[in-house]
Amino acid sequence: MEELTTTRPAKWGDGEPGYAVVRPDQDEFYECPFIFMSDVGTLGFDEGEVDHLRDYLLKGGFIWVDDFWGSNAWDQWESQIRRVLPDHSIVDIGPDHTLMHTLYSIEEIPQIPSIQWWRRNGGYETSERGRDSETPHLRAIFDEEGRPLVIMTHNTDIADGWEREGEEDDYFFAFSPQAYALGINVVLVVTDCMASRSFICCVLCVSLFHTYVCCFEPCFCNFSSVGIMYIPFNFNS
Repeated sequence: MEELTTTRPAKWGDGEPGYAVVRPDQDEFYECPFIFMSDVGTLGFDEGEVDHLRDYLLKGGFIWVDDFWGSNAWDQWESQIRRVLPDHSIVDIGPDHTLMHTLYSIEEIPQIPSIQWWRRNGGYETSERGRDSETPHLRAIFDEEGRPLVIMTHNTDIADGWEREGEEDDYFFAFSPQAYALGINVVLVVTDCMASRSFICCVLCVSLFHTYVCCFEPCFCNFSSVGIMYIPFNFNS
């Protein structure tokens, strides 16, 4: 973000990015309105985490899962999220859906490999699991009012398109415009739903990085499988 924009993410006193690792069974989870999870194809929730995640999502939270490849990874993730939301359907998002045209028009779901995998194959292939992951998917779970609870980008690594601005020009220009377009559309839809429920008003920064959202304090959020930077925010009531 600092490489391409004038945005300055929040940092701790020692200069390190301000983040906190938060587990799904912690109360601090409710301070994170927008959570981004990577590589969810091998995770498993215990019963306490299932209950906590269900409560979090139904009270207004949102999760985007990304960068999990192949049928085995999908089956594992689907088995876990169905435990969390057993009464909600997983739907495929087609080209006519609002998410595809909120700000940018996206004709198809981009398949974005990790930059490491792309380099290893000479930049010619995008499917990290061959035929088992050749088709990227955008899927979602909505509540009865149409608010997105969970967004799932499968057989693609959308977040890597946000992370490599200054690392590899060819990769950036091949994948980042599509990654940014989808990320911006999703964040606008999600934050619009949050604002409509009288939650804290968040706006998208010029650049995303695993996903940055800023509120009017300002402060920045980065929710990933590694760590979580979170907005002071709580809807556990």
